[in-house]
Amino acid sequence: MQNYASLIVLASFTMALAGCSRHSSTSSTHRVIDLVQSGRDVEFPQGTVLHVAKREGNSLEGIHIHWVADGYTSEITAEKGTIKSGTPENPNFENQISMTLYNSRSVTGPTNVTFWRQEIVLYKPN
Repeated sequence: MQNYASLIVLASFTMALAGCSRHSSTSSTHRVIDLVQSGRDVEFPQGTVLHVAKREGNSLEGIHIHWVADGYTSEITAEKGTIKSGTPENPNFENQISMTLYNSRSVTGPTNVTFWRQEIVLYKPN
């Protein structure tokens, strides 16, 4: 049961950050993917912070995503992943990024889940 609860929390988090398809590809003046650089924190809505230790092209290493929701501190970590602009459904949304994380670990309060592969979409308004 604990695994289902953590998956529900993770799915809710992903849906909340992904936003809806109503976001325009022209609503952002800068591509969010360009903000993701080695060693820098990128802040997203709802206090979500993305940190990547190393980025070379679309390859990521040392990925750490942190946020607080409903009184719980949550984090997702992965040693390796990839990044692309937009969403899986629409790569033209430049104010969003899609990341594929490999062997990621998600911790929310007492819940700890490991994923072989995890898709994360983050949205950053203007």
